[in-house]
Amino acid sequence: DLNGEVRDAASPELARARRELSGLGSDLKRRIERALTHADVAPHLSDSFYTIRGGRFVLPVKADARGQVRGIVHDASGSGQTLYVEPEETVELNNRHRQAELTVERETLRVLRDLSALVAANAPSLRANLERLADLDLALARGQLSYDLEGVEPKVDKEGIFELGGL
Repeated sequence: DLNGEVRDAASPELARARRELSGLGSDLKRRIERALTHADVAPHLSDSFYTIRGGRFVLPVKADARGQVRGIVHDASGSGQTLYVEPEETVELNNRHRQAELTVERETLRVLRDLSALVAANAPSLRANLERLADLDLALARGQLSYDLEGVEPKVDKEGIFELGGL
């Protein structure tokens, strides 16, 4: 597309994989947002938002409250005061989300490989066309420079000689 991204329409598999990824992402966000406000979890958080660490949706848990929020620790803040915990109830959904991301990546690479193979198969004609375009670009640039400098075409006699005036 205009942003250099592979469009969903590039393949039915890519469109399907991106729809699945989007749906799983929405489900995961809803579930992790519920965890943010859950009475058993909220008091133990250092902030009231979730984040992503290592491709996983995690909660910022106060380090001294680690045992209060069941889940997998994926990272810690620089100060060590916050642990980034993937809640136990989101692990399977996070796994499915990550698998969907990998499917999208694989299919995107497959589409790009196929397109690259098509370009490679047509490389000689593409190269020839590029050379023609370069010749046209040079001719247009010469014309534009002549116009900008108010240049005039030199008069050449029958022998192919012309004299520069004033020299």
